[in-house]
Amino acid sequence: MQFEDMSKQVNTRAPLLFGLLNDLIGPKIKRQDRAPRGPSKFNHRIAIITSILCYSRTSEGSNKFPRVFGAFLHSNAVKRRVLDLFHQFGICEGYKGVHKHLETVAEQAKASSLSLSMDVDRLQVGDSPSIWPAAGCLCCV
Repeated sequence: MQFEDMSKQVNTRAPLLFGLLNDLIGPKIKRQDRAPRGPSKFNHRIAIITSILCYSRTSEGSNKFPRVFGAFLHSNAVKRRVLDLFHQFGICEGYKGVHKHLETVAEQAKASSLSLSMDVDRLQVGDSPSIWPAAGCLCCV
């Protein structure tokens, strides 16, 4: 996910939301003992908050950040209680949703690998290498 590009889109499509989040997230006062922070850190936060808001409103039209984040946490052996707690906060999808998503991804990967193996099975000994990309050989593309 390109958070910088996402924050630019939020700024152009929802300037009031961007301004509100920028004012809430940005520092209240400028410190004299430190150099000012770059806007990229705040823009990343704005992109993540907006992604969570969009997913809460309609999951089909969003970039699925909470689902991907939940899958990331699950794959890194985060306990089920932690996933469900984050789900209650709206940060990620719950354990059941993440588990269903991972099953769907596994089924899609299995189906695509089966179709690839069927394409490779159609190749004949002595076939010209020029037909391999058409048959699904990824190493020749």
